[in-house]
Amino acid sequence: MTGIVNRGAALSFLLAVSMAGCSMPGCNKSKEGESVDLFTTTKVERRDIEIKVTATGSIEPIRVIEIKSKASGEILALPVETGDVVSAGALLAQVDTTDVAAAYRQARADLEVARVRESVSRKSLDRAADLLARGMTSSEEYDQARLDYATARANVIRAETDLETKRERMIETIVRAPSTGTILKKNVEKGQIIASVGQVNAGTTLMTMADLSSVQVRAMVDETDVGKLRPGLPVTVTVDAFPGRSFTGEIQKIEPQSVEEQNVTFFPMIVQIPNSEGLLRPGMNASVDVQIMKKTGVPSLPNDAIKTLQNAGVVGMFLGLNPDSVNAFVDANKARFTDHDSTRRGPGRRGGPFMANAPSESSARGARASGATARARPSRSSGMHFSSRDIPQGPAPGVMAAGSIGVVFVPDSATAKVVLVKTGIQNWEYTEITSGLKVGDTVYLPPSAALAMQSQAMRDRLKQFSVIPGRSSR
Repeated sequence: MTGIVNRGAALSFLLAVSMAGCSMPGCNKSKEGESVDLFTTTKVERRDIEIKVTATGSIEPIRVIEIKSKASGEILALPVETGDVVSAGALLAQVDTTDVAAAYRQARADLEVARVRESVSRKSLDRAADLLARGMTSSEEYDQARLDYATARANVIRAETDLETKRERMIETIVRAPSTGTILKKNVEKGQIIASVGQVNAGTTLMTMADLSSVQVRAMVDETDVGKLRPGLPVTVTVDAFPGRSFTGEIQKIEPQSVEEQNVTFFPMIVQIPNSEGLLRPGMNASVDVQIMKKTGVPSLPNDAIKTLQNAGVVGMFLGLNPDSVNAFVDANKARFTDHDSTRRGPGRRGGPFMANAPSESSARGARASGATARARPSRSSGMHFSSRDIPQGPAPGVMAAGSIGVVFVPDSATAKVVLVKTGIQNWEYTEITSGLKVGDTVYLPPSAALAMQSQAMRDRLKQFSVIPGRSSR
């Protein structure tokens, strides 16, 4: 019963293909009747392949300083605005000095009184000492004179300390920039009353500033990429504000504590960037690219052109090849391909890639044992029981490590040849070909997702022709 159904399906498929006008492997018809090749071709070309880690974040100042006043009172002057670049020591704010000035004058007067009392006490002590030497006074009176002088001296020191404190309070009414930087935010305005910084009160923040000659990006890196990164690696940063320009920096550190966002684990990466032109501003969205490896001018193919050994049979089926034959050939030659590549291949060496239509004698025996021939036979069920959406796409970066064996399909008249290749480094677009093909060789490129979906839609429309005249549709 199965054989009857398969033969009926085969007749249905041939009828549908005939009506669609398709005769080549991997060919389909668009809605307008124009031919659309599911498998286009591409060539091995020399390209620059760069492996990089990409993360996103925002521009931040390296160090933000909150400006506060140790003096309280009314702000009399505030000569800076947001965005102003100020030098170290520049005037930022002036607080009312009425109260502290009065206290300073009082402290200075108290010091003068204390110094006079010290002078009088010194003279009294000297007279007491002279009288004691003549025997004209008692030792008790001399000791009292010494005590009075010591007290007067202590009062002088206390008054000097108080005066110095009041002088500091006067100075603190003038708020100056602690370093060169840019005013990021103003929290107060002229005429506002502010509270001073104390042991209990944190004080009023007048403004915030930061040195923007160097900035940093705090980017979130996926945990799978953290092991590739280390402090000191150069990075390239781009921002939306300057789409045609990139900025260079380096990784400062990878923070030890992870951050989870939408069930995905990230690690914050701090990247420092020189900003001498002042183009980068806090809050700008930034994209960070960290170059891990780069090769220049290496033979390469698009990732979708290279298939893993496991997917070779399925892709070959779309090209009209017998999947069992393809898999048998791959199994018979993958080990010899590695040995051949490492021991015999080299500049000036004879011998080409391992292909399904020209296998070595031992691989041919292995292929025959599995039902394969020197040229892979088209499968009778090719194109019947699968959709173009099932075509395996190229491996994502990291799936095929450098030195892995891949499979490509080379055009050969109305069918295709299977070629084993050895791969090098790989990014999101291209994979390096280290052996098996040479620059200029043509290979099949499977369809994009859009063409695959278009092909499936066409197949669905062709199902209406799948009923053989005279047979029940049940």
